[in-house]
Amino acid sequence: MSDARLVYVYCVSAPGVEAALAPLEGLEPGLAPYAIAAPPAPGLVAVASDVPAAGYAEDALRARLLDLDWTGAKGVAHERVVETCFLAAPTVPFRFCTIFADRGRVEGLLARHGERLAEILRALAGKAEWGLRAYVDRARFEAHHAAERAAAARPAAAGQGKGAGRAYLEAKKAKEDARRAAGDALAGALASVYAAHEAMADDAVRQPAGDAGELALKAAFLVPLERRAGFEAAAAAERARRAPQGIDVRVTGPWPPYAFVPRLEREEANA
Repeated sequence: MSDARLVYVYCVSAPGVEAALAPLEGLEPGLAPYAIAAPPAPGLVAVASDVPAAGYAEDALRARLLDLDWTGAKGVAHERVVETCFLAAPTVPFRFCTIFADRGRVEGLLARHGERLAEILRALAGKAEWGLRAYVDRARFEAHHAAERAAAARPAAAGQGKGAGRAYLEAKKAKEDARRAAGDALAGALASVYAAHEAMADDAVRQPAGDAGELALKAAFLVPLERRAGFEAAAAAERARRAPQGIDVRVTGPWPPYAFVPRLEREEANA
């Protein structure tokens, strides 16, 4: 049983991608990536490599995924194969550690979802994913917003004749109002950042950014490569526009379109 193997799938791509696999290594030494085709699904190939069952069966894999060094190294190996295929042909990337019991299960996936996968490949042809992250220095943003409000406001009348108690309550209310207004302004600024990038994309998805911390916006955009220059110019303009406000806009890409493919492997892997 020690030499038993499972099949690790990186992606589904178009025929012709096989030539790009020749120089690649798989997740495990000596087990190079190869293509799996299924006759009922012409025009599709799954890119896979064998992995030892002893290390990749469900219980063993669960333990190994807790090892950040192992996960990081294998994640890089996975991404290297997917990116190579993506550069060679339209590609539907699968998530890290998508594992099937044998080649027959992979062929079954291609056969059952052939039309859908072919449609996805056609839709993704000539497009790539860009990632967006916006980090906010909230103290700096609130100070910038307060300065803008102060500049726009008319000079307030001096508080003649007000008692100390009333002045204290009014000052407290003004501070709460300013904090609320800054929160609304930040939400509007982030929505504007998202919209500026979305306008250049064929598709977009806003992703969870967490409830706390500096990361305030996370998103992905599916952009035709012919619009790459325009998208990157828009991203640069937003970065420059938002920097004085304390919003750091960062765009990365092009990447394989992970955020824009269905989770077929979730339904099928290890079935």
